[in-house]
Amino acid sequence: MIQYTGQPIKCNKILFTMAQHVVPELYENAKERYLIVHANYGKEYKYGYEKFPKMDKMYGVSDIASECLEKLTEEKVFTLYNPVEIDKPKRLLKLISATRLTEEKGEKRIQKMSEEFDKKGIPYIWLIFTDRPPEKVRKNIILMKPRYNMSDYIVNADYGVQLSDDESYCLFVHECLKLKVPVIVTDLPVYKEVGITSKEAYKLKLDMSNLDVDKIYNKIPKVNYKGVNSDKEYKELLKGEKDEKESI
Repeated sequence: MIQYTGQPIKCNKILFTMAQHVVPELYENAKERYLIVHANYGKEYKYGYEKFPKMDKMYGVSDIASECLEKLTEEKVFTLYNPVEIDKPKRLLKLISATRLTEEKGEKRIQKMSEEFDKKGIPYIWLIFTDRPPEKVRKNIILMKPRYNMSDYIVNADYGVQLSDDESYCLFVHECLKLKVPVIVTDLPVYKEVGITSKEAYKLKLDMSNLDVDKIYNKIPKVNYKGVNSDKEYKELLKGEKDEKESI
């Protein structure tokens, strides 16, 4: 797109997309002048219509637009459909978190990671289930209300993200790994304790100095995490109790 600066421009052909864009200096210095109208100027809808200056040829982007413009101008209008050019789309990175957006739970780290994705031009959406929304969020972060079962959302994400100062277990991280979704976490002692490794997780330093968003985007780990299991202990703990579901 060229921004008109007021300097004289001479050209053989010039195309205007609406009457309001007909700059007199450009109009006068062109050998041929064309108007391509995108609006449907019907009787009930005359938004932006002005008396069009004389053109060598006028077009509407559909038969509907052309017919309506002919009625208003009483001149011949031809149909010229819009060209559709689309850049090759990049893969969308899908992130998910379930956390309070507070400093100790990594709000600043979330903002930092989001900024780095934007700087690198990496397309992403980041669903954050939270009951503590901040005053401002970056444009690709979508805040969601907390819910009990998030598995439908987790399983469709590329990563689960938890960037806390500290954790004693973090159920959300284990839910992600159980569903074969890799995680991005701060490098905390508890994750080493439960056997979470670089095979299924990107572990970031608390100062985020080892953040590599290109690697996160291009090399999504495959999860084969077995995890820790206390089923035997829970069965022993609850031995003799009836298995009843009751709303509390």
